[in-house]
Amino acid sequence: QDEKLTGFGCANMGLIGMETALPVCLKLVGEKKLSLKRLIESLTTGPAKIFALPGGGFKKGSPADVTIFDPAREVTVQSENFSSKSRNTPWEGMKLKGKVLFTVCAGRVVWES
Repeated sequence: QDEKLTGFGCANMGLIGMETALPVCLKLVGEKKLSLKRLIESLTTGPAKIFALPGGGFKKGSPADVTIFDPAREVTVQSENFSSKSRNTPWEGMKLKGKVLFTVCAGRVVWES
């Protein structure tokens, strides 16, 4: 925790909200404020293009980068269970739908629920 208590320029890299990004955005899909296609692009190919990364999708002959999720699985946001060191979330205690089950990067499972 101490490495997070420093100035912005000296702080370790991290991303608040990664654990809640999918279920919060799926809530917007359910409310018809965002299409599922746009959500998936925003979390996959969009960032890959912005950072000029080779992954972010499927290409013939290339290892797969994919996240398998259950859009109907209900989750209760509990920051104590976050993989991130950060515990800040406005969603604490909320029941949302959408659970990441697996993440595959370069053809290998790198995260499993």
